[in-house]
Amino acid sequence: MANPEKIVPEGPNGARGVVRVAKVTVGFALLPVGVALLVLPGPGLPVVALSLMLLEGEFSWAGKARVGMTDLGKRGFDWVRERASR
Repeated sequence: MANPEKIVPEGPNGARGVVRVAKVTVGFALLPVGVALLVLPGPGLPVVALSLMLLEGEFSWAGKARVGMTDLGKRGFDWVRERASR
């Protein structure tokens, strides 16, 4: 298999910069959609998680928010499981 580092050219006008801009743009576009889907019918949490995953490569706050959201989800799932086993 080809090394992806050699496929994507380096430099200010290379495809790597385009990919970074696309990931940040899509991440910031999905974030308010996910937040809106928290109160509207739809998969709000997965959309927010996806947007944070796209943004965490460029912004450390997005990685921290995703980890916090994941931890909160695990604790909530454990709480529900504990209540159901009573």
